[in-house]
Amino acid sequence: MRVVTIPILIRDISSGGVGFLSGVGLESGASVEIDADISFFNLYLSKQGKVVYCFKVTEGFFRLGLDFGYQKIVFKNEGETSYHQKG
Repeated sequence: MRVVTIPILIRDISSGGVGFLSGVGLESGASVEIDADISFFNLYLSKQGKVVYCFKVTEGFFRLGLDFGYQKIVFKNEGETSYHQKG
């Protein structure tokens, strides 16, 4: 398995997935592991998912959607968390 680290800009996040911008487009159905330091929420997120959409926004930028499948994020107000609190 080839591992490539690609910087992303997270645009939206929910319990079921994440939308982000990237300089690299990926095929729908591709398996992806996302490791993201979400400093606004003081969180570190590490999840696996599948690309459900990818389209070119402009030259060199793609908008992607990642579905976490059954590995949903459980936010603090919903009970046990599945992310790591930093610090």
